[in-house]
Amino acid sequence: MKKTKQQLEKITKYSIRKLTVGVGPVAIGAFLFGASTLSVDKVQANEVGGAHSVHYRYLAEQELTESEKALIHHEVPTEFQDDDILYVVYRKKATTSQQLPYTGSKELALAGLGLATASLAVFLVSKKGRREVLGVLLIGSLGASTFVPYGTFAFENKELLSYNQTISASTHEGLAEGIIHIDGYEYIGYFKEAELHPSRPASAEQTQLPVEKQSSKEIEKTEVVQERPAVAPETIVENPVVENPVAPAIEEKPVSEKPQTRQEESLVEIPFETVTNPDANLAEGQTRIVAAGVNGQRRLVSKVSMVNGQEVREVIEDQVVQNPVSQVIAVGTKKEVQPAPTPVPQAEPSHQVAKGTQEEGKTGQSLTQPELPEAPVEAKGTQEEGKAGQALTQPELPEASVEAKGTQEEGKEGQSLTQPELPEAPVEVKGTQEEGKAGQALVQEPLPEYKVTEGTLVETSTTDLDYKTETTEDPTKYTDEETVVRNGEKGSQVTKTTYKTVEGVKTDQVLSTSTEVAKEPVNQQVSRGIKPIEGTLVEESLEKIPFKEVVKEDDQLKKGLEVVAQEGKEGQKKITKTFNTIKGVKTEDAPKVTEEILEAPQDKILKRGTKSFEKPVLTITAVEPKDLKRTSDVKYSLENPSKAAIKSITLTLKKGDEIVKTLNVSPDDLTTTLTDLQYYKDYKLETKMVYDRGEGDEEEVLKEEPLRIDLKKVEIKNIKETSLMSVDADGNETDTSLLTEKPADLAPLYLRVTTHDNKTTRLAVDKIEEVTVDGKTLYKVTAKAPDLIQRNADNTLNEEYVHYFEKQKTHEGDVYYSFDDLVKAMQKDPTGTFKLGSNINAANVKPAGKSYVTNAFKGTLTSTDGNKFTISNMNRPLFGDIVGGTVKDLLLENVNIDMPGTDRIAPLANVIKNNATVENIKVTGNVVGNNDVSGVINKIDGSGKLSNVAFIGKVHAAGNRGGYLTGIVGENWKGIVEKAYVDAEITGNKAKAAGIVYSSQNGGNNSTLGKEGTLRNSVAKGSIELKEAVMSGGLLGTNWALGAIEDNITMMKVKTGEMVFGHSDIDADDYFTYSRTKRNYSVEGVSEGKKTYKNSNKVPSITQEKADELIAKMGITADKFESTLPVEDKLNNIVSKADQYKNIDDYDASRELAYRNIEKLQPFYNKEWIVNQGNKIPAGSKLLTTEV
Repeated sequence: MKKTKQQLEKITKYSIRKLTVGVGPVAIGAFLFGASTLSVDKVQANEVGGAHSVHYRYLAEQELTESEKALIHHEVPTEFQDDDILYVVYRKKATTSQQLPYTGSKELALAGLGLATASLAVFLVSKKGRREVLGVLLIGSLGASTFVPYGTFAFENKELLSYNQTISASTHEGLAEGIIHIDGYEYIGYFKEAELHPSRPASAEQTQLPVEKQSSKEIEKTEVVQERPAVAPETIVENPVVENPVAPAIEEKPVSEKPQTRQEESLVEIPFETVTNPDANLAEGQTRIVAAGVNGQRRLVSKVSMVNGQEVREVIEDQVVQNPVSQVIAVGTKKEVQPAPTPVPQAEPSHQVAKGTQEEGKTGQSLTQPELPEAPVEAKGTQEEGKAGQALTQPELPEASVEAKGTQEEGKEGQSLTQPELPEAPVEVKGTQEEGKAGQALVQEPLPEYKVTEGTLVETSTTDLDYKTETTEDPTKYTDEETVVRNGEKGSQVTKTTYKTVEGVKTDQVLSTSTEVAKEPVNQQVSRGIKPIEGTLVEESLEKIPFKEVVKEDDQLKKGLEVVAQEGKEGQKKITKTFNTIKGVKTEDAPKVTEEILEAPQDKILKRGTKSFEKPVLTITAVEPKDLKRTSDVKYSLENPSKAAIKSITLTLKKGDEIVKTLNVSPDDLTTTLTDLQYYKDYKLETKMVYDRGEGDEEEVLKEEPLRIDLKKVEIKNIKETSLMSVDADGNETDTSLLTEKPADLAPLYLRVTTHDNKTTRLAVDKIEEVTVDGKTLYKVTAKAPDLIQRNADNTLNEEYVHYFEKQKTHEGDVYYSFDDLVKAMQKDPTGTFKLGSNINAANVKPAGKSYVTNAFKGTLTSTDGNKFTISNMNRPLFGDIVGGTVKDLLLENVNIDMPGTDRIAPLANVIKNNATVENIKVTGNVVGNNDVSGVINKIDGSGKLSNVAFIGKVHAAGNRGGYLTGIVGENWKGIVEKAYVDAEITGNKAKAAGIVYSSQNGGNNSTLGKEGTLRNSVAKGSIELKEAVMSGGLLGTNWALGAIEDNITMMKVKTGEMVFGHSDIDADDYFTYSRTKRNYSVEGVSEGKKTYKNSNKVPSITQEKADELIAKMGITADKFESTLPVEDKLNNIVSKADQYKNIDDYDASRELAYRNIEKLQPFYNKEWIVNQGNKIPAGSKLLTTEV
């Protein structure tokens, strides 16, 4: 336990041996009782009164040891004492150089004074390492003593020494003046001089000095070794030491006692830094200077003030004039391989009483000691393989825990513990006491002689080498202009002087001197102008010389006529202006101007006629109308023997007094054509000629000529179908419209043209051609007949009849490209799967009965994946009934079902049931039936679903039995209708009409409420107008019973009926009807109709904007499906019955019935003739109001 405690505490023992007689008592007395004459009374920081002097010492952080860095306060000083010394620490900003930290300090004033007055200096040496000095115990002649740690002697400020100053501060804020800006450094903190020596004893009464605690690895014993001042220690210089030059101190000038200030300016050298780099090619321990260091210079301007008799300096300007150049030293790292030393056991130190023999006659003096045997030295450790000659690897010492002893004073938590006073140790003086000299110093043994050591010191100095100036001539610059092309740079040379040293101290003896150029100077290059300052500037410009115009009369030319006999030509001259200039800039002096004719101008000569001429004569020779083209050619003749100038010939077409158009007639061509003429109109042609015979413009107007085009040709109108027929020898007719190849024999072929009035015209075939239009193969069949015309899509007329037929393509698997092929396959196998591979045409395909497919369809009809193809030109329903089948993803375009005598007509099917599904279907066109007519299907019977379906077109019921007439479906019995869209013109005689569905119910079954008989998320647009409306509604007829009608919008304009709900049972029983309607709306300003029933007035009306918003959320897309008409339809110019006359000139919609009556009376004439005749019928005629 005792041994462990000794290891954890650092024990310092002092012994004074072999002191000179007389010195011992003084030393002992001074050590035990002496009062220090070097102590200074402290002044508390809170006793600030007047101005006090504070001494600032500026340090670089790398100059401090780690223990000194720990003293730094990282703040601006706020407390001080009179004559206080503050160490202000700066950190060098980031740099690439490397420099070992300084461990020295120049604050040795106290220690120096102690040494000067000391009668005895005792060095405390580590017993573990004899070369390690822990501190110095100074014993003064007056008995005072002090202990100076060795670190005090090592502490010094070297880099920032020139900034040291003393300021006078009267307030805490005044301390901040000492924190100054230093280039290349940044302030990090301060500490006081008093904080450097916290362990210095206060009096000589203490018998034991406090020491710092050390870790267990460094615990050791120390002993006092007597230092003889007469002998200097031996210093062996093993390696050259490169010293950085110390900046010279600023010389202080004496000042007068009167308070005054002045400025001092000085140049201070900036020491260069030394950078060491390892060199593997250089032997370990050797060094080589790679690049010599060059000191820099700093210009300091200081403000010097006298305060209380003391000179106070303040640096007010600090400017780096020249930056220092670092010295680079290569340090050898190459190791020599040496044999490993033989381990020698190390003797343990022991404390023994002084032994020896007393020599005769030297009683009282030190005993004569026998020579001690040399103890073998044992190096402990293990030698690493391949590192022979290097230090042995030492085992790590165990770490022992250090226990901080002491007690914590109250209110001082975080500070050092208060230590108990150490017991005084008895001092034992050893030696031999001479007889009769009791009380005097013991006789000590003589000390061995000390050997003086000599060595060398190499000092290096750097001087500048001036550069030269080279001048080159520059012809582009003026003589007073000079430009530095390249700045000169001074060079430098390094002088090395080797001095002799004695005991490490430099002597004046110079052993050798060498000089080497470190950097060659760079000559300055200057460009000097040689161009004269005064000069001239010449400007040249070219100007045109205008020509003159000369007129000469000519009696051979007609009067008023001018002819250019010679063209004018501009000349050209060069103008030269010479300006005086100074440095290339024009002066205000007028320039000297000269002109030179380069090309003379040429006059323009005009010949003006004076001869008179005869009047020209213009005549209309022919007016030639072309009736089919609706054009007319007008031809003229002109007699102009005197060659009078024809200024213009103008033809004006008039209809009555209205000018239709005006044309210019060329005097050279004398022919013009009038286009876009209307049939059966009386036009007038007016011609005017303007001419000049030399006496000015003259005008002549010809007599008006009449113009009228009457067209009376044979035109087949109101065409429902055109078929290619073949007649055999027996007169039997066969429809061959569905061609797969071009017929070889045309003789038996003719075109049969059938109108909507079931009139038939037969035309002999003239030729058949196979053509390709827009990538589709067609057959072009041409027929001719006397006076026969055909109207094209652009409303022009041809003198032949042309019709195009699609070339049929057979199916590939379940994918079909021909409508005829498709319906025959579905009729044969109604349970199969069928896909449209392209848009197909139903023209010329014969239905199987009332519909194209009469067998109940139980299969699937759709388009190929991702497509929605079109079936065009159906004139019958596609299916009879769909029983459990599926039809989706296709369009029925240009439907033209005209069956006014047939009940239950709808384009897709009559009835769907057994969970049949119709989805993503769009139908466009006209549907005419008798009773029960709808836009998609007639009835959902039992179960079935319509989803995302649309009808756009016209629906008409010709019957009088009051059947259903709707846009989508007449009756929804226990089915589902959702996302339906209608934009239809619904007309009829007597019917129960509704925009989407008339009857929607689930048969009153509470268990299927909301699941059957539903209508949701649907929109109705268009109009409803009947001759006799039977409880019709814009959205729905009736939902009796328990039909769920939710989230629907009607914008129907109901001319004859209710705005929303048509049937009166909407008011009958709310449970069965009205209470099942939710979120249904009409639209303000759009929806029309009556609101007769009580619950009809409860249906809210919303704005168009709100309606559009709700419709967008319904998810209806069928109305936006797009399709392209078959190319053959475009070529054949198929026009619906209702649009036959709308594009004819002078069409009057109010006389539509008159046109159709005349068409029946004169069926073969062209449409223009019929419109013209219909417009002549007088008002009040029955032909205007009664159908023939």
